[in-house]
Amino acid sequence: MASAIASSSYGRTPFAAVNPVRAVLAYRKAPGSLNREDQSALYKLTAVDLQVRFREQAHKAATGPYAGVISYEYEKGPDGLRYAVGAQTPVDTAPEPDPEATIEKMETIRAAALTPGRRSAQDRDIARIAYAQLVQAQTQLRARDQNATQHSEERDGLLAFGALKAEHVYEQIRDRAFENTETEFARL
Repeated sequence: MASAIASSSYGRTPFAAVNPVRAVLAYRKAPGSLNREDQSALYKLTAVDLQVRFREQAHKAATGPYAGVISYEYEKGPDGLRYAVGAQTPVDTAPEPDPEATIEKMETIRAAALTPGRRSAQDRDIARIAYAQLVQAQTQLRARDQNATQHSEERDGLLAFGALKAEHVYEQIRDRAFENTETEFARL
């Protein structure tokens, strides 16, 4: 395996830190028999390949468990090797059963789709889908919370009504008991 190292005033620096395209070309041992035009095309293809791979890996890392397997589109270079010129990473945008989990998932997906840099049409589409799912989950969560509050208020109202009813029944029983006691005392 060839080592791509360049010298600098700071000592030995990995060639990739200086120029990642040249590092890849040096590693692949591009044939010297290519004419200037093919060498230029090879340099451009290598640059595009690195950009595509780095960008898709960043998307996959940012999307986390919601990203699928990256699918690359390749172009054959003048050296006979394949270079990535495009890529797609499928993203699971389906809502989760719980609105809170859906909100967390869609926030992650949207942030990944809107990473700084050049965004593709697919990135913008994913961000729109994630935002729509996020809003829907927030609406469901609010409705669930309002239902819980309403049920809690209804339960509290029923409990209060039940307490009043119980107090009323207690008073009636007490009054009857008192009347019965008075009647019995009167007989004596």
